Amino acid sequence: MSGDRPPPDLHRLLTRQLRRLGIDGTPDDGQWADLLAVVSRAYAEADEDRYTLERSIEVSSTEMRDLHDQLRRRAEEDPLTGLPNRVALVHHLGQSLARARAGGPGVAALFIDLDGFKAVNDRLGHAAGDDLLVVVAARLAHCLRPDDVLARLGGDEFVVVCSDGGDRGPVLALARRLRESVSRPVQLACGPAQVGASLGVALTRTGRESAEELLQRADAAMYSSKQHGKGRVTLAEGAVPAVVPA
Repeated sequence: MSGDRPPPDLHRLLTRQLRRLGIDGTPDDGQWADLLAVVSRAYAEADEDRYTLERSIEVSSTEMRDLHDQLRRRAEEDPLTGLPNRVALVHHLGQSLARARAGGPGVAALFIDLDGFKAVNDRLGHAAGDDLLVVVAARLAHCLRPDDVLARLGGDEFVVVCSDGGDRGPVLALARRLRESVSRPVQLACGPAQVGASLGVALTRTGRESAEELLQRADAAMYSSKQHGKGRVTLAEGAVPAVVPA
């Protein structure tokens, strides 16, 4: 059938390839073998090139993913303590508030500021201050419950987010544990040091506040703790923060 015949262009292409191999006319058995060997080598080289290209693309994609993950971690991680930084904290807090708006549990933000940290820095130096912050971060983390999240905002400020923070009782109990843990003396390489902690606690049961608004309330409550003598826990449940007895 005429429909089964190869197109004329294919004949011309094959003829040109045969001439390049020094074959003019119909190839004999030996020439066919030479032709097939050349074609096989060409296919093998092309397949090897394809494999090399695919592997290069695969390696490049893996490296790009790894680089993206590293950059993301750096963007969301405090370099000194390894804790989530403010960016990661606001993101996590926003997710917790969204769940609260959808009928999930309330949220609490505990704002922690160290008392006497500047004096340690001035007396022992900034390297000792950094060592102290690492110790404090570990102590705070040790006090947390499974679903609590600890972040460092910078300097000597930390925040704990409780995603089941609708009930003030357990949250205030956690705040006291955090304060007591921080207040224990620390033996640094260059000498002993001791700091305290002032805490501000902000609760929301509806999640209608933004992450920044809840942090601002917790920050204001912490500042009230400072004003009332430091080393205290202040609850920002309403418009006026209430200092909780030690």
